[in-house]
Amino acid sequence: MNSYDIEIFGTHNEVRISGPVTIDFVREIMADLAKTPDFPRRHAIWILANDVVPPPFPDFAVIIDHLREVLLPDLMDKRVGLVVGGGLVRALVEMFRSDAVRLPLQLQMFMNRDEALAWVVEANGHSA
Repeated sequence: MNSYDIEIFGTHNEVRISGPVTIDFVREIMADLAKTPDFPRRHAIWILANDVVPPPFPDFAVIIDHLREVLLPDLMDKRVGLVVGGGLVRALVEMFRSDAVRLPLQLQMFMNRDEALAWVVEANGHSA
């Protein structure tokens, strides 16, 4: 079973996800994020639990196309940090990230939340 939680902070939103990731699951998360203040310009950190199962590789392109529809074309100053552990999940997320260069934002992978937070808040001119 998959689940997610969205938490709003002063500098960014955090999305914590667990379980299998599907196209519909990403659409559901993005629909809820669209209801948050300053979306889609607000920076974000996505934290992937150790039990996350990435979608099949062909679904990456569908997910990226959906994100492009939701996001504005001029978000190059927006930062999204992906917090991922090691192993196969990290390798698959890296494949997604390399395909996601078509998205109008800065996307970076991190091993822990503190690193991602420092990178995100730096964009806001704050310190973590």
